[in-house]
Amino acid sequence: MKDFNLLEAIKKADAGDLDAMFEVASYLVYGDQSETLEPEIAERAVNYYQICADNGDTYAMLDLGGMYIDGRGVKKDREKALEWYQKAVELGEPIAYRCLGNFYRYDTLEDSKVVLTDDLDRIKKAHEYFVAGSELDNENCLYELGDMFMEGLIENKDASKAFELYERAYDIILDQKDYNPGYINDCESDVTYRLAKCYHYGLGVDKDIKEAWEYIKTAFTEVKRRSEEGDMFGASFFEEIENEYILIFREIEEGN
Repeated sequence: MKDFNLLEAIKKADAGDLDAMFEVASYLVYGDQSETLEPEIAERAVNYYQICADNGDTYAMLDLGGMYIDGRGVKKDREKALEWYQKAVELGEPIAYRCLGNFYRYDTLEDSKVVLTDDLDRIKKAHEYFVAGSELDNENCLYELGDMFMEGLIENKDASKAFELYERAYDIILDQKDYNPGYINDCESDVTYRLAKCYHYGLGVDKDIKEAWEYIKTAFTEVKRRSEEGDMFGASFFEEIENEYILIFREIEEGN
């Protein structure tokens, strides 16, 4: 957070300023995810988030859910995470559909690696939330739904439909960046990685190695940033994106 004065924000938070409470909690929990969150700091953050959530702040609800999913400063508890995500959905928060979709689609292992579930019931549940979130133009839901079309998990396999959803997600990210210069969207690496693969292998679009190169450069830069900031989800896919980056680079060098 640029020009963020933590001590001043804590004073405002302790005086009852809800915006300051959310800012402080977010800074403490997610400002540097590579650092261990000490118990007393986690307690302060949870307290602030709780007060904000009790006052209807859906972002605070989702951040609390994220803490329980990741075990970030608290004991991992999927049921508590689910409760917070569902409360945010009930209040109409579009991002909550992404969180619930991911809740069913992914698992976090003990080493913090994020993996896809192969449980069909959970995949169907995730699909429902990704569809709902896509209808609200949530970029994460759009690319996750695209993956399901690409893999033929729920619907018939359709690479063209997947590519269309990836493009739509990326257009939303670009619109956000145009509206707010300097805006950072952590799913940009996920979306551009998928677009790079589509162009690299001709999935749903004509093969175009130059287009693939432009997208994979963005994906690699962004996932590297996420990994360095301690983003467990981003770090889980760093090696995969790096390998694709190397493959495309070699094809560019060979003139293919």
